[in-house]
Amino acid sequence: MYLTKMTNLKMTNHSYDMDIDFDVEWDSTISDINDIAKELNDLGWEYFSAGGYMGWNKSASNTGIYGLNGETLREIFFCYNTEMNIEIDFTNVEKGIFEVKMSHHDSPTGETVYFVKEDSFECEEEWTNHREHCIEVAIEKGLR
Repeated sequence: MYLTKMTNLKMTNHSYDMDIDFDVEWDSTISDINDIAKELNDLGWEYFSAGGYMGWNKSASNTGIYGLNGETLREIFFCYNTEMNIEIDFTNVEKGIFEVKMSHHDSPTGETVYFVKEDSFECEEEWTNHREHCIEVAIEKGLR
């Protein structure tokens, strides 16, 4: 449980340093994300949803429920087709939530996405507000 005990775990999907072999760096990032998925699975995270105030207009947005694996985490961590920097904070992972701050050209100061542990694919039917589900969980858990 090394990675999920860290705060401010930083990742990028680009490099400005021409001395860095980005293919090697990206392979390392993918490996780290796969390790995060495994650690979360070991903590009982089988399913998750993600959401926050996102995009150029900062509107509420929420995914559906996904099975937790490295590929799905990577697709959501780097969900925009642009250069991105992310900072992952696992401080509240034991409470069933962690946050990722994403910055990119449409949001240079960052936007926060909450990743929420879900019990099953079917629990989405119990959500009262689908667009703000993760935001509501973040408020309930004292993160927002």
